[in-house]
Amino acid sequence: YADYLQAEAAVQGHRPQDAIPLLEHFSERHPGSLFGPSAPVLLANALVASNNAAAAIALLQPLQNGPGGSHTDFRLALAKAYQASGNTTQAAVLFRTLYLQDPLSPEAASAKNQMIAMNVPLSAAERKQHADAMFNAKQYTVAQEEYRSLQKDSSDLSPSDRDALEI
Repeated sequence: YADYLQAEAAVQGHRPQDAIPLLEHFSERHPGSLFGPSAPVLLANALVASNNAAAAIALLQPLQNGPGGSHTDFRLALAKAYQASGNTTQAAVLFRTLYLQDPLSPEAASAKNQMIAMNVPLSAAERKQHADAMFNAKQYTVAQEEYRSLQKDSSDLSPSDRDALEI
Protein backbone atom coordinates (compact mmCIF):
# COMPACT_ATOMS: atom_id res chain seq x y z
CA TYR A 1 0.00 0.00 0.00
CA ALA A 2 2.80 2.39 0.84
CA ASP A 3 4.21 2.62 -2.70
CA TYR A 4 0.82 3.34 -4.26
CA LEU A 5 -0.23 5.87 -1.63
CA GLN A 6 3.14 7.58 -1.79
CA ALA A 7 2.86 7.76 -5.59
CA GLU A 8 -0.68 9.13 -5.33
CA ALA A 9 0.51 11.82 -2.91
CA ALA A 10 3.37 12.70 -5.25
CA VAL A 11 1.03 13.14 -8.23
CA GLN A 12 -1.40 15.21 -6.18
CA GLY A 13 1.53 17.21 -4.79
CA HIS A 14 2.69 18.16 -8.30
CA ARG A 15 5.73 15.89 -8.11
CA PRO A 16 4.82 13.31 -10.76
CA GLN A 17 8.45 12.44 -11.42
CA ASP A 18 8.59 11.00 -7.88
CA ALA A 19 5.58 8.78 -8.58
CA ILE A 20 6.84 7.17 -11.78
CA PRO A 21 9.47 4.83 -10.27
CA LEU A 22 7.00 3.76 -7.57
CA LEU A 23 4.38 2.82 -10.16
CA GLU A 24 6.48 1.24 -12.89
CA HIS A 25 6.09 -2.55 -12.77
CA PHE A 26 3.77 -2.10 -9.79
CA SER A 27 1.78 -5.28 -10.40
CA GLU A 28 4.97 -7.32 -10.71
CA ARG A 29 6.36 -5.97 -7.46
CA HIS A 30 3.02 -6.17 -5.65
CA PRO A 31 1.07 -9.11 -7.10
CA GLY A 32 -2.46 -9.31 -5.81
CA SER A 33 -2.47 -5.73 -4.54
CA LEU A 34 -5.83 -4.02 -4.40
CA PHE A 35 -4.17 -1.10 -6.16
CA GLY A 36 -2.93 -3.23 -9.07
CA PRO A 37 -5.78 -2.28 -11.44
CA SER A 38 -5.48 1.43 -10.56
CA ALA A 39 -1.71 1.67 -10.83
CA PRO A 40 -1.58 2.03 -14.65
CA VAL A 41 -4.06 4.92 -14.54
CA LEU A 42 -2.09 6.72 -11.85
CA LEU A 43 1.16 6.04 -13.72
CA ALA A 44 -0.36 7.41 -16.94
CA ASN A 45 -1.48 10.55 -15.11
CA ALA A 46 2.04 10.95 -13.71
CA LEU A 47 3.55 10.48 -17.17
CA VAL A 48 1.22 13.08 -18.71
CA ALA A 49 2.03 15.51 -15.89
CA SER A 50 5.73 14.87 -16.61
CA ASN A 51 5.21 15.80 -20.28
CA ASN A 52 5.51 12.21 -21.48
CA ALA A 53 2.09 11.67 -23.05
CA ALA A 54 3.48 9.19 -25.58
CA ALA A 55 4.57 6.85 -22.78
CA ALA A 56 1.15 7.19 -21.15
CA ILE A 57 -0.57 6.23 -24.41
CA ALA A 58 1.81 3.30 -24.90
CA LEU A 59 0.99 2.13 -21.38
CA LEU A 60 -2.79 2.45 -21.63
CA GLN A 61 -3.54 1.43 -25.22
CA PRO A 62 -2.78 -2.29 -24.71
CA LEU A 63 -4.98 -2.29 -21.60
CA GLN A 64 -7.91 -0.59 -23.31
CA ASN A 65 -9.79 -3.81 -24.04
CA GLY A 66 -9.01 -5.37 -20.67
CA PRO A 67 -11.14 -5.34 -17.53
CA GLY A 68 -10.08 -1.84 -16.46
CA GLY A 69 -10.42 -0.30 -19.91
CA SER A 70 -14.10 0.46 -19.44
CA HIS A 71 -13.59 2.34 -16.18
CA THR A 72 -14.20 6.05 -16.38
CA ASP A 73 -10.89 6.99 -14.76
CA PHE A 74 -9.04 4.86 -17.30
CA ARG A 75 -10.84 6.43 -20.26
CA LEU A 76 -10.29 9.94 -18.87
CA ALA A 77 -6.57 9.27 -18.40
CA LEU A 78 -6.27 7.95 -21.96
CA ALA A 79 -8.18 10.93 -23.35
CA LYS A 80 -5.93 13.35 -21.48
CA ALA A 81 -2.86 11.52 -22.79
CA TYR A 82 -4.14 11.87 -26.36
CA GLN A 83 -4.91 15.52 -25.72
CA ALA A 84 -1.44 16.17 -24.31
CA SER A 85 0.16 14.38 -27.27
CA GLY A 86 -1.68 16.67 -29.69
CA ASN A 87 -4.13 14.03 -30.94
CA THR A 88 -7.17 16.14 -30.14
CA THR A 89 -9.40 14.17 -32.51
CA GLN A 90 -8.97 10.93 -30.56
CA ALA A 91 -9.12 12.83 -27.27
CA ALA A 92 -12.41 14.46 -28.28
CA VAL A 93 -13.92 11.09 -29.19
CA LEU A 94 -13.04 9.67 -25.77
CA PHE A 95 -14.13 12.80 -23.88
CA ARG A 96 -17.45 12.92 -25.76
CA THR A 97 -18.12 9.22 -25.18
CA LEU A 98 -17.32 9.55 -21.50
CA TYR A 99 -19.57 12.60 -21.12
CA LEU A 100 -22.52 11.01 -22.91
CA GLN A 101 -22.26 7.40 -21.77
CA ASP A 102 -21.34 8.01 -18.13
CA PRO A 103 -23.04 11.32 -17.33
CA LEU A 104 -23.19 10.69 -13.58
CA SER A 105 -19.50 9.97 -13.18
CA PRO A 106 -17.22 12.64 -11.74
CA GLU A 107 -15.08 12.20 -14.86
CA ALA A 108 -17.97 13.37 -17.09
CA ALA A 109 -17.67 16.93 -15.81
CA SER A 110 -13.92 16.86 -16.41
CA ALA A 111 -14.51 15.51 -19.92
CA LYS A 112 -16.89 18.38 -20.68
CA ASN A 113 -14.37 20.92 -19.37
CA GLN A 114 -11.60 19.40 -21.49
CA MET A 115 -13.78 19.57 -24.61
CA ILE A 116 -14.48 23.23 -23.88
CA ALA A 117 -10.75 23.85 -23.42
CA MET A 118 -10.06 22.17 -26.77
CA ASN A 119 -12.82 24.24 -28.40
CA VAL A 120 -14.74 21.08 -29.34
CA PRO A 121 -18.35 21.93 -28.60
CA LEU A 122 -21.10 19.45 -27.94
CA SER A 123 -24.02 19.59 -30.33
CA ALA A 124 -27.40 20.67 -29.01
CA ALA A 125 -28.64 17.10 -29.48
CA GLU A 126 -25.75 15.78 -27.36
CA ARG A 127 -26.40 18.39 -24.69
CA LYS A 128 -30.07 17.38 -24.65
CA GLN A 129 -29.10 13.71 -24.40
CA HIS A 130 -26.95 14.56 -21.37
CA ALA A 131 -29.68 16.70 -19.82
CA ASP A 132 -32.21 13.89 -20.31
CA ALA A 133 -29.84 11.43 -18.64
CA MET A 134 -29.40 13.79 -15.70
CA PHE A 135 -33.17 14.26 -15.44
CA ASN A 136 -33.76 10.50 -15.52
CA ALA A 137 -31.17 10.12 -12.74
CA LYS A 138 -33.09 12.67 -10.66
CA GLN A 139 -30.30 15.25 -10.97
CA TYR A 140 -32.91 17.90 -11.59
CA THR A 141 -30.81 21.00 -10.94
CA VAL A 142 -28.13 19.98 -13.43
CA ALA A 143 -30.78 18.95 -15.97
CA GLN A 144 -32.65 22.23 -15.54
CA GLU A 145 -29.48 24.27 -16.16
CA GLU A 146 -28.76 22.33 -19.35
CA TYR A 147 -32.36 22.56 -20.58
CA ARG A 148 -32.41 26.32 -20.00
CA SER A 149 -29.12 26.70 -21.80
CA LEU A 150 -30.52 24.68 -24.69
CA GLN A 151 -33.61 26.88 -24.92
CA LYS A 152 -31.35 29.83 -25.65
CA ASP A 153 -29.53 27.96 -28.43
CA SER A 154 -31.71 25.22 -29.87
CA SER A 155 -31.24 25.96 -33.56
CA ASP A 156 -29.85 22.53 -34.45
CA LEU A 157 -32.39 20.51 -32.43
CA SER A 158 -35.11 18.54 -34.14
CA PRO A 159 -38.60 20.06 -34.00
CA SER A 160 -39.73 17.37 -31.53
CA ASP A 161 -36.75 18.10 -29.24
CA ARG A 162 -37.50 21.84 -29.38
CA ASP A 163 -41.12 21.12 -28.53
CA ALA A 164 -40.03 18.97 -25.58
CA LEU A 165 -37.98 21.87 -24.22
CA GLU A 166 -41.07 24.05 -24.21
CA ILE A 167 -42.93 21.73 -21.84
